[in-house]
Amino acid sequence: MRRTSLLMGLLGLALMLPARADMAESLRREFHPWSELGITILTDSNYANLDAILRSGQTRVLVLQASPEKIDAAQARKILDWVRTGHSIWFYDARLAPYFGMRPFMLKPEQFRGRPENGQLGDKVHPGMATVVLATGSHEVLAGVGQATIWLPELEPGTYGAVAVEGDTVPLLQFMSDSPALAALRRDGRGLVVFKPLLWVKPLSGERFQSNLMEFSAGFPVPGSGGEGRLGVPPGPEAPWVEGSPAITIPAEEALVLADPLPAAQHHPPAGDRGSQASPPQTDPKMSDRVETKGEGLLTGRILNREFRFETSSDSLKLTRESIRWIQVGASSLDLDRLETRDGQNLAGIWMDDKLQIELPSGVRSIAKRQISRIEIEEQP
Repeated sequence: MRRTSLLMGLLGLALMLPARADMAESLRREFHPWSELGITILTDSNYANLDAILRSGQTRVLVLQASPEKIDAAQARKILDWVRTGHSIWFYDARLAPYFGMRPFMLKPEQFRGRPENGQLGDKVHPGMATVVLATGSHEVLAGVGQATIWLPELEPGTYGAVAVEGDTVPLLQFMSDSPALAALRRDGRGLVVFKPLLWVKPLSGERFQSNLMEFSAGFPVPGSGGEGRLGVPPGPEAPWVEGSPAITIPAEEALVLADPLPAAQHHPPAGDRGSQASPPQTDPKMSDRVETKGEGLLTGRILNREFRFETSSDSLKLTRESIRWIQVGASSLDLDRLETRDGQNLAGIWMDDKLQIELPSGVRSIAKRQISRIEIEEQP
């Protein structure tokens, strides 16, 4: 307890009186210039160019700063397949962590010391919190790094994102050695996945950490602590293949929709061929589930998905259709999805399925998650 209080006091002091730790010019010359790193920042304004960016051969590091609602599981899988060929992905929103093999961990402001600050991710300015973190572990990208001042975006009111130190997730920046990671990486195939915050490069070791991470992600070994030698085996087309042990199962594109198969069409002979007793009339299944969409309003029919995958900060859940009362999809990039079960549990997290299948009077429809506001599933008798 005393250690925690002392650490929080030091963090508060560091925020009020940030130290400067500029890198020596001789050390800066050991790093490749920006123009040689092949870094592309993906935002809302150029997200439509994602396929072209992945095909271009010019990008080594994809910096993902687009709004989370623009990214579905199929696109995330496409990015991850590209990463596995020897590229790197940086992402900043912990709600995207399951797409890249990490488990999100949500923090409340009372769990750490910081000060309110606005920050820009991609095309948008968001509220958030500035705080000071420690470099932990012995990964090569931490060479010469002690502390850094970082900015955490507010994902929903009073909630900030980190990732759990599980599976093959390697922590880089933490409040303490046993806390969730505010920056972390994992190897996948021949590539690299990085979760990171924005950070101030001048105070503390921010410039060294950012330079190390860019250098390594772009496929170059990291200069040693004083600039001597080169450290690490970076990602790249010739890097050793790493199968990886993700903290959670990465959603597979082909498993996004788990739906009951529709009954095969049946041919009934004319009534005169059935004998003297009339058969009971064929009744349609109960069509009382409701889906509120963003473009078409309310749709009423029968939801066909058999299971729903839902990630919270502590669990990866597979919930049957019958166990769910409703799902509320987050209205913006700052909102988590919410779900209520029939036994009264209220959950906040990420609904991982990319699409919903619903049988309507006009036929079966497939609706993308990004087009859905709310789902209500009627309890069947």
